[in-house]
Amino acid sequence: MTLAEQIVTPASPLLAERVTELVTASCAELDVYRWVFPQAAMRAEALAASCRLAVEQAWSTPGGQVDVVTEDGEVLGAAVWFAGRPAFPPEPFAKYLTGVGTAAARLRQMEEFLLATHSGDDEDYLRFLAVVPDRRGVGLGSALLAHHLARLDRVATVEAVSRRGVTLCEQHGFVRVGPEFRQGSRPIMIPMRREPS
Repeated sequence: MTLAEQIVTPASPLLAERVTELVTASCAELDVYRWVFPQAAMRAEALAASCRLAVEQAWSTPGGQVDVVTEDGEVLGAAVWFAGRPAFPPEPFAKYLTGVGTAAARLRQMEEFLLATHSGDDEDYLRFLAVVPDRRGVGLGSALLAHHLARLDRVATVEAVSRRGVTLCEQHGFVRVGPEFRQGSRPIMIPMRREPS
């Protein structure tokens, strides 16, 4: 599939499980989630539940959007957007936190940081951008970003969680802003912002 053939489409909730699986697998590789869930034995299950909450929230929140690139029914890439940075629904999030043990405090710390770095409903917030490993580096992530940004007439924000993510976002006009979320001396979430063009 060439870049010109990469067609981004809105995903229906019928793809929720496939999008969740892709996002969960992508997040499992990231330093920020290894910090949140230091115990490998519970990381996969806890991370899947967290990603499922966020992905499902995109369809139930006004202004939420899930875009995908598919091929033969397989989700190759997904972008999960929100209008603003909504908090997780209190009841499901509280229930979720009771099942993650000591990771609950780190999740609350991360959630507080995320909510503090966003200005409200006057922005579009990219919560997840994920591409299957064997299709990375061929423009899928860039196509997903470009698709949403092309029709966006307000600020876009994201927390980049890898060097590759920072580079990709910078290529689409994002700049670093505000304090970084750090583990010791190392940034594991980097707030970025793009003004409307």
